Amino acid sequence: MSEVARDLPTFVLSSAPGSFMLSGEHAVLRGYAALVAAVQQRVTVHLQARNDQVVTLRSRLGDCKMHVGSIFAERPFHFAGAAIKAAGGEELTTGFDLSMEADMSPDVGLGSSAAVTVAVYAAVYTYVYGRVPDKKLLWRSCRDIIRSEQGRGSGADAAASVYGGVVLYEQNGGMLKQFTHNLPEMSLFYVGYKTPTAGVIEIVEKKRLQSLAMFHGLDKRMDQATKLAATAIRNGDLGALGVALQAGQEIMRGYGVCDENLETLIACLTALEGVVAAKISGSGLGDCVLALGAVPESAGIPFRQIPVAIDPKGVLVELK
Repeated sequence: MSEVARDLPTFVLSSAPGSFMLSGEHAVLRGYAALVAAVQQRVTVHLQARNDQVVTLRSRLGDCKMHVGSIFAERPFHFAGAAIKAAGGEELTTGFDLSMEADMSPDVGLGSSAAVTVAVYAAVYTYVYGRVPDKKLLWRSCRDIIRSEQGRGSGADAAASVYGGVVLYEQNGGMLKQFTHNLPEMSLFYVGYKTPTAGVIEIVEKKRLQSLAMFHGLDKRMDQATKLAATAIRNGDLGALGVALQAGQEIMRGYGVCDENLETLIACLTALEGVVAAKISGSGLGDCVLALGAVPESAGIPFRQIPVAIDPKGVLVELK
């Protein structure tokens, strides 16, 4: 057994928050800024050392068994498997039992895949090297895993899971600014279905190639709206944040990702007295709408509400 193996901790507990987008959707894929928030719903990973070379995975999606010399990334454990392989590499010589628990339902997103990737990578890296990974290394590694598994991705959700709070982000530069104070109250509503993000990106890209100048203008406007939203959060200016988010929603319409049901949901929310703004959160053509402000259950919105609160903490790791 190697020196690294002798120094392994016997137990690692890690967790990473899920996330949702406030602003910057689609434009972030072309190098512009995005604003993404960590949520209090987390993915928690328990890693227990074994005395052999077997690795077992367990979650509500099922069970999986593999060997330290042949870690694979197959559904439904493709993100976890890829994270184990990237974090452990050839230094992974002793097995472990790894269980994953998620506070969020997989059908509504909330960045669950990124949270799994971050929590698993952090746990396995800590197990192998006996120390918690540097956050910049963790973000870059998880961003690359997500891109590899999805084919494309900005890594914004991984940044929120690593750092927490609200993150102003660019896909190549990573976190530009982090906000952990003056965090606004928001509500999320699920429209009832979700077009896969990769499919929406493909639809938007086809439209973009047919109207390059128009989409370049939309991206520039989205970048401006995102940065204005970030400034509003820094200043605790709810009115300015509402204006910026509404501008972002108009741009999402320009991208062609706001369908009839999303329009209905947005109209229901903006009609409420306590809602300052309502905007698609995510790629669009389904998924969620965020409302800036509290929405009571008595409001009677005919869509599923997902309780959320912004979590100022990112990834957390304990080892024994």
